[in-house]
Amino acid sequence: MAKQKSEFPRGYAVVEINKTLNIGGEAIPSVLYQVTTKKNLTPKTFINKEAVHKYINELERTKLEAKALKLSGYQHVSGVIQKHNELIAVAELQEISGI
Repeated sequence: MAKQKSEFPRGYAVVEINKTLNIGGEAIPSVLYQVTTKKNLTPKTFINKEAVHKYINELERTKLEAKALKLSGYQHVSGVIQKHNELIAVAELQEISGI
């Protein structure tokens, strides 16, 4: 039997928890989601799956930015943007000059 694929990326443990929340004196049964990672063992709790996906996407974006900056040798995103703009300008100048 094949292992069921998780809807969340590898490295993120998402646990569904059934809790009863008291809101305004009323007990409301709710489903909460706890997210843990290898680096952050303290669980973060969310009310819905959309918030979990948003949190994981933000962590992934931060991780990719850090990796891109490390590979490019720049300390800040502005350095990467400037280098990208310079490459575009060089290509346009070469096209204009006919090289």
